[in-house]
Amino acid sequence: MCITSIQPHIHISHPIGTKKGGQALLGGLDCYVQRNFFGAQVNSFETHLPPPACLPDAHAGPFRAMFIRAPAVLETGPDVEVR
Repeated sequence: MCITSIQPHIHISHPIGTKKGGQALLGGLDCYVQRNFFGAQVNSFETHLPPPACLPDAHAGPFRAMFIRAPAVLETGPDVEVR
């Protein structure tokens, strides 16, 4: 079983669209990942959002939210289970 966050996921997968001469990758996870699939990192941003009404602290006011341009898993190998 393997659970990863963004950066480790890139390092242990087969990246698509990675620039030449970039950081060395480890491989080992049978999937293909494209970095910055949702746009360039410079398009990441931070904002304040109202909490959803279903939360106990919904009346507490806005919270800080960050939107980053994450990679996308485009393909997985036959032995990879996605949940």
